[in-house]
Amino acid sequence: MPFDESDEETTVDPETDRSGLPGPQSGDKRPLVRDSSRSNQGKRRVRCSSLLMRHSSTWLAVHHTIRYSNRFFPYFQGCVGAIDGTHVSACVGGARADKFRGRKGDTTWNVMAACDFDLKFTYMLSGWEGSAHDARVLEHAISEPQNGFPFPPPGKYYLVDSGYANRGCFLAPYRGTNYHLRDRRRLGGDRKKEQFNYRHASLRNAIERTFGIWKRRFPILRSMHQFPLDKQAMIPVACAVLHNFIWMDPASVAQDHVSGDEDDDDASSEDDSVDGDPDGVDVGESSSHLNIPQDMDMGAFRDYVTNCIHEGSSG
Repeated sequence: MPFDESDEETTVDPETDRSGLPGPQSGDKRPLVRDSSRSNQGKRRVRCSSLLMRHSSTWLAVHHTIRYSNRFFPYFQGCVGAIDGTHVSACVGGARADKFRGRKGDTTWNVMAACDFDLKFTYMLSGWEGSAHDARVLEHAISEPQNGFPFPPPGKYYLVDSGYANRGCFLAPYRGTNYHLRDRRRLGGDRKKEQFNYRHASLRNAIERTFGIWKRRFPILRSMHQFPLDKQAMIPVACAVLHNFIWMDPASVAQDHVSGDEDDDDASSEDDSVDGDPDGVDVGESSSHLNIPQDMDMGAFRDYVTNCIHEGSSG
């Protein structure tokens, strides 16, 4: 569960963030950093900090990464971004340390984030110990209104990896089927599902690239200093805000696109961002039926997109 510790009573203006700056209004793209740890009585319990970028207007258009790619369009035209979890260094000692140990044995925070295809963070939730499962962190993000998770409009969705459930507004790959390019070179398996999984992995790679640039830019994320734990939980969010502001500079974008690394916390993302899918075809204009119909669950929608990809590459 998120880090839990009793603290002094606080009085907070709900229209301001932790820095005292006014929160963004509807349609504003300024970052909102909020402390989602307050109960209704103002008592801070769960030390989670979250970042939300207001971007509702950008959800209405298909991003150029998708629109001008015959691998992704129109199949993923309803996608607004990608979600994943990553591990950030935590400086914790004593009896608390075990809860913070991730799968590699280091003490870490499990940070969940969403990004768009410009490699900017659109949401981040920080405050869970490294031993927490990614799916549990996402469940907390979407189930607690104070976390401010940005649910996309009807017909839109996020890409997630196989560690998350394929439901709601989250489109996951098929489990038990080759997912990455190096797997695709192997023979066998379900050809249609492999085609879907490969394109899904290539597009979802945006979150791995974003994490890689973010961690390289801010070394504290790999070697946390000995701050109080609630302050440590806020550092990833602060770095995400700075990342987004730096990313507004075209020179930074060009440099990071050349030298950008993927997040080495998820080595499985190797080869996801390659170009030249041999099954790619020119699909022409937008097809509105490849947004999620309101009466279709995500499992049926994934199967439908899979069939469209297969038919397009076979035609």
